[in-house]
Amino acid sequence: MRLLILDHFFSQDIESLEAALAPGDELRVLDYDVLRSEALRMFPPEVASGLEAFTRPEHDQARQRYARKLRDLLADEFSRQPFDAFVSPSDTFFYVRAAPEACHELGVPFLVVQKETTISNLIMATTDTLRSHASPIADHMTVCGDRLRDFWLRAGIDARAITVTGQPRFDFYRDPDRWPDQLPYGDDAAPTLLFFSYHIDHHHPTQGQGVPVWERQHRETEEQLWDLARRGWPVLVKPHPQQPWQAARKGMRREAGELLGKSVFLIEPRADARRLVVVQVGVGLLLLPLANDSDRLWAVGLYGLLTIVAGLAVFVLLACALRSGPSWLEWYGTRSAAARRPRRRMGRLHQTPGSNHRCLLSSPPVRCHRQQRYRASTPRIFRPCTFAALRELGYETRVPINNGVGPGSPHATEMSLSLSAWDTAGNHIGTTDELRRLEPGELVKLRVEEQLERLANVPVGENVLCMFHSVPVDWLGEETVDVPSAAMMAHVRASDDFIEYHQVSGPVITGVAYQTGPLNDRRLSSTRTTVCQAPKVIVSEPVDTLFLLMNLSTSFDYDDTVRMDFWILGPQGERVARSHVEVPPVSFRLVSATAALSEAGELEAYREGGGVGMFLGLSTNGTVVPISLTRNKQSGAIACDHTLPPMFYLSTWGGEARLAANARLEEEFFADVVDRNPVGVGSSS
Repeated sequence: MRLLILDHFFSQDIESLEAALAPGDELRVLDYDVLRSEALRMFPPEVASGLEAFTRPEHDQARQRYARKLRDLLADEFSRQPFDAFVSPSDTFFYVRAAPEACHELGVPFLVVQKETTISNLIMATTDTLRSHASPIADHMTVCGDRLRDFWLRAGIDARAITVTGQPRFDFYRDPDRWPDQLPYGDDAAPTLLFFSYHIDHHHPTQGQGVPVWERQHRETEEQLWDLARRGWPVLVKPHPQQPWQAARKGMRREAGELLGKSVFLIEPRADARRLVVVQVGVGLLLLPLANDSDRLWAVGLYGLLTIVAGLAVFVLLACALRSGPSWLEWYGTRSAAARRPRRRMGRLHQTPGSNHRCLLSSPPVRCHRQQRYRASTPRIFRPCTFAALRELGYETRVPINNGVGPGSPHATEMSLSLSAWDTAGNHIGTTDELRRLEPGELVKLRVEEQLERLANVPVGENVLCMFHSVPVDWLGEETVDVPSAAMMAHVRASDDFIEYHQVSGPVITGVAYQTGPLNDRRLSSTRTTVCQAPKVIVSEPVDTLFLLMNLSTSFDYDDTVRMDFWILGPQGERVARSHVEVPPVSFRLVSATAALSEAGELEAYREGGGVGMFLGLSTNGTVVPISLTRNKQSGAIACDHTLPPMFYLSTWGGEARLAANARLEEEFFADVVDRNPVGVGSSS
């Protein structure tokens, strides 16, 4: 069985589903924002506000366009690596409403594993609206319990298409071997308070109108928590995964003051709540918000939580009870001290410079083809911008750095900028201190030469490889972190990097846009190849074409030299010159088409035939980033272009199709690579 699963804050269930797979089964993950961002390019923002807006007649053409796009996206995923079912945590998301038709064209079902544990009375009364605007469309649906089954039956699902299975993520509570060890917070002799924070304008009939209906309750709860923290209680506060992270952090810094990092600890919003719960069993108190009696929204949520931990003797404290003061809590702390067991340690700590703020990263990575988290990643390569400083060609470099994930995204974060440089042999010259910080959505343009002056031993006038690091400020000071794939891809997809080259002694300004996202990393892919097809070879005097090949990685222990074999073809596809180049790790090479043709003794004949043709390259042991530079050797002017890999213009490129095509290309053009092993030419760096 091979599953493609849509991750919409669904990592805990995905982890449990992956753990339940039989040997040989496969699970891949598709981040929800891949689909949502595509949909929002075609629809007005209002469609994200509710079910009714998406179904309005005026959006009919947009729905048809997006249905075609979704079909292409899923077909592309299927061509890369076939799957037997597409699984989503809901079928009411506007960007999956066209999924059944797209899946059925591929011959696979669209399944829903509902991530909600129960339904409030308020939501239960909305089934008529749901039936009108977003009736169930899944081929089959699994739900946590009978109440949810009743809800979806009322909404219109066929009783034969729904099954009560329980919640996959709750399997965690039956497997103590998966539980974390002791938590490194506060005094082990004191019980711990765990508070699940919440939006102050959600889960109420006024939701969506901006009414902060729970503001007073939330404020008073936190005031009592800080009072308990001053008395020595460790207080852990975990925001909701969709709460504005920046606002929560700034608010706690302002209100908790010096308590932060000493007795008050802010947990990263995407941390695994299950690990927090099991750590607190028999140790402290679990704090949950409870709505007023007329709504009972959170009481239902409390019922769901108590169901999953039944028999584990969890102490539950309702937030509204805190208003009476902390005295009875202190009584509980005294009575329960003898019964407490050692607390378990969880996750990986990271320290924010300038504060004692300590956070916890989320759960361990899911072991799947597209992993949920990239373990032991160096923070500096979370969102790299990598480029060659072409100083030997007479150019300075300027780079606009964009913290492209804006304040409205759950992945928004303040970024710290720094710069690293390597010489052409791949030797690390050094890394600067922090250059500046970027708020979410902020953009700044930096002159690279000015930043290189901060480093010692930069070779004067020589080419260097540079990498700007955009690091979430909460990861500063950490050697390694476990990076959420959704966060990484949100920042990678936010924008390309535009590299500007300014001629030092002339008027030429040129540039190229591309990305150097996750590359040459065994945690992401076991297959690393490059096909470079560049119909841009121009060698008519005084013009030459240079191919800049960068060998990069998101793995901090990467040390592979990548070999690219290549042909220069004539205008009719005839094979003219054959050679290869080896690119050391974390380095680049410039390959001159003129030099390659000259070495083969074909330069003059090639020029007589028009001096134009194609570069065809293949590397089977790694990925290189190819940039073509058409250069006038007299004026020094260059024109840049990013040579895109086949996946950008061939929808079926990927998976077995990619491997088969590479094998055919190697057989046809480079079958002699082992025996012939020619000496590489044309490397000017």
